[in-house]
Amino acid sequence: MSDAPYAHETTTQAHQDDPVERPGHYTAGGIECIDAIRAALGRDGFVAHCRGCAIKYHWRALHKGDPVENLRKAAVYTQWAISALEVDHG
Repeated sequence: MSDAPYAHETTTQAHQDDPVERPGHYTAGGIECIDAIRAALGRDGFVAHCRGCAIKYHWRALHKGDPVENLRKAAVYTQWAISALEVDHG
């Protein structure tokens, strides 16, 4: 099991450069932006952030960029929120 909060493997450990789950432009100094957000906001703040991002990607799915990629991004954010909550409700 990872040392990352909420029993969630960090995205930098879990994925290579991937436009949906780990875009290279969101990593600096070996730290993935989503991992910094998770650490800064705590569980409830992180879940709220993920839910908001999922809504955003659903909202724009058919209006900006690749709709399939947008829906995949929404699914990734939803799964991150689920993973964070499973620690207490698993």
